[in-house]
Amino acid sequence: GLYGVEPWSRLAPLFDEKWFISCSPDVARRRVIDRHMSTGDSLERATFRAEYNDLKNAAIIDEGSRQFADRVIESK
Repeated sequence: GLYGVEPWSRLAPLFDEKWFISCSPDVARRRVIDRHMSTGDSLERATFRAEYNDLKNAAIIDEGSRQFADRVIESK
């Protein structure tokens, strides 16, 4: 609902408030790698998945979502 591109932008009217939780790229990278490793991926595979998929998507979402949020929360 916070991403201003169709079809995602059609979700925004369904919510009373739109909050966006953000963190630094370094924290996001570590969290995503840890999440992949918790499901059985090796460090090498988890890092590959994070860098070539998840973090690229996160950068696109971070760039476009802040402007649509009613509140932005910075996670540490």
